[in-house]
Amino acid sequence: KRVKPTATYHYLENSGMLTRGWISRGPLNDALALKAAIKRVAPTSAIRNVLLVALISDLSTKIGNMKYGPEIYRGRSRRHVDVWKVFQTNVLQILRDLEKIEETEKLGGTRIFLGDARGCAGVLRTNGIRRIHAAISSPPYPTEHDYTRNTRLELAFLDFITTKDCVRGIKQNMIRSHTKGIYTSDRDTDYIRDYISINKLADLVEEMCEGKTYGFARLYPTVIREYFGGMKRHFESISTVMSPRARYAVVVGDQASYFGIHIPTAKLLGELAEDCGFEVENTVLWRERRPSTGSKLIKEHALILKKVSPTRRG
Repeated sequence: KRVKPTATYHYLENSGMLTRGWISRGPLNDALALKAAIKRVAPTSAIRNVLLVALISDLSTKIGNMKYGPEIYRGRSRRHVDVWKVFQTNVLQILRDLEKIEETEKLGGTRIFLGDARGCAGVLRTNGIRRIHAAISSPPYPTEHDYTRNTRLELAFLDFITTKDCVRGIKQNMIRSHTKGIYTSDRDTDYIRDYISINKLADLVEEMCEGKTYGFARLYPTVIREYFGGMKRHFESISTVMSPRARYAVVVGDQASYFGIHIPTAKLLGELAEDCGFEVENTVLWRERRPSTGSKLIKEHALILKKVSPTRRG
C-alpha cells in the first residue's frame, strides 16, 4: 500500500536527495509505509525504536542507492527493493543478538547523552556524573569528512532534520573537521594561538592555498586551527571530571588531506592535552591504512593520556 507524500518525503525531495538518487521513489515509499505501520503497531518507544533501527540500519545501502568508500557516494539505482525482507532480516538479527546477550554475565548499563564534546563536563554533570575513572574516544580528524552527510538520509527519514537550519544546528555542536562545517561565528582558533607547531602547519597550508579557486580550499587552514582549538576545549572540559591518575585513550589518525601536507594528529593533540591536566603515557600504533589518494600509508594511533593530580601539576 502506498502512502500519501509526507513531510519526510517532501524534505527528501526538496533537499535534492531524491533528485540526486540517494534513494529511489519506489523503495522510499515502501520504507515510509513501513515506518508508519511501526508507529501504529508499536506505541511504546522502546519497541518502536528497536524496529525503526532495524528499518534504517540498511536504509542508505540496501534500500537506497548509496555506498561507502570511505566517503558516501551514489551507486546503482534500485527502483525495486523488497523493503520488508530487508527489515525482517534485521529484526531477526536483533533477536539473535539479544539472545546472546541474555546468556552473558551482566557487565553494566549503558547511558547515552547528546551534547557538544567541547563542553562534555557540563553534559556529564547535568546527568549526575561528577567523576570518571577511564574514558576512550575516537574524535574526528582534520580532514574533509562530513559525518552529517554520511547519515543525512537516516536523519531525514527519522525527522531529526527537516530544514537546512536543522543540519546547521547539528554541525555547530560538533568539533570542526571539514570545510563545510566552518561558520563565521567560530572562535576555537583563539585556543591555539600560542601553539607554534599547529600554526606552522596551518600557515604552510595557507601558502599552498594561494591562487587556488576551487571548492573550499581557502578554508583549509581554518579547519586545522578550528579543529585543534576545539580539541583543546574538549581536553580542558573533560579534565575537570577525571579522577587523578585516570586514563583517557584517544584514537586518532594522521592526515595528509590538504595538499599532501602531513598532520601528525596524535602528536599535536598530546601537546594540547599536556596543557590541560594530562601527561602523555604512551602513543600506540593502532593501524596503518592507505588513503584514497596517494600511496604513503597513514598511521592511526591510540594516544594514552593520564590525568595528573593537581598537587603534581602545581
